[in-house]
Amino acid sequence: MATSEEYGMTSGDRRKLKDLHMFLVTNVDPNEEFMSLLIEKDIFKAEMVKRIKSNSTMNEKVRELLELLPSRGPQAFVLFTEALDETDQSHATEALHCVVGKNVNECEMSEVQNETLKQIRKQLHKVASQIFTADFWEMLMNHENHTIITEAMKANITSGKTPQENINNLLDILPRRGPHAFDVFVNALVHSPDTEIGEIASSLKDREGVY
Repeated sequence: MATSEEYGMTSGDRRKLKDLHMFLVTNVDPNEEFMSLLIEKDIFKAEMVKRIKSNSTMNEKVRELLELLPSRGPQAFVLFTEALDETDQSHATEALHCVVGKNVNECEMSEVQNETLKQIRKQLHKVASQIFTADFWEMLMNHENHTIITEAMKANITSGKTPQENINNLLDILPRRGPHAFDVFVNALVHSPDTEIGEIASSLKDREGVY
């Protein structure tokens, strides 16, 4: 008699998805390219993707996706991570690999780094209009193997009415972008041509316990 694992996802892969459920809900971008790949890789049928996409918010779409995924066969987890990587969402696959045998918090930005971002928010507000350069975005979106911000997230971040609101949006998102988010963000500030921004970045590098 066939076991359930021949038809569904393995218990180990189910556990990874369960442990990182909230992280995935808030960090996976169910964009058109990603959803199309789920069909191409035969993870979901077209009607299932249509059902997922019928949800009104990104978070609700990902919740439904994660609900359906465990029943889509033993290869569903691997194919799901492939689709994430192919749509510049490697931060999510890194977290899924990181979580094995670890506390989920070890796969996210450290508490010290998170607190540091809160402390420098006002400083960043003062130079907000100088931060969002093309080079800054390039580093956050295409930094080696770590895509910290996706196109969809950039659109949400820059939807604020003022540069200060955009800074708030960015700092609210960064702590959930994986263990490399802080380093990449500071590195992007270091390369700013603005002297004051460079000084802020240098002060971050000098803080004990941040790195």
